[in-house]
Amino acid sequence: MSNIAYELLFLAEPTLEQERLAAIQERITNLISQGEGVVDSVDDWGIRRLAYQIKKFDEGRYILVNFQCPTSRIEALNKQMRLMQDVLRFVVVRKGD
Repeated sequence: MSNIAYELLFLAEPTLEQERLAAIQERITNLISQGEGVVDSVDDWGIRRLAYQIKKFDEGRYILVNFQCPTSRIEALNKQMRLMQDVLRFVVVRKGD
């Protein structure tokens, strides 16, 4: 089964300590790796103002993860992301050719 390129963009709470943010990133990396995937890059865009409040936050920390994995693992990744309480929002997008 071949791996397909994806992007995961998630918003974390802006008040998180650096250790907690690193733990979330490590958990996501482990989830992708366990599913025979490969993380290409993790890019921290920093704290940015939101268009509307989410869970009483006006700002959020944006993190972009570029990775490759089998399509069958995306649903499991989505399920685990929904369970992370420090993640305000997320989206997984398949990259075009």
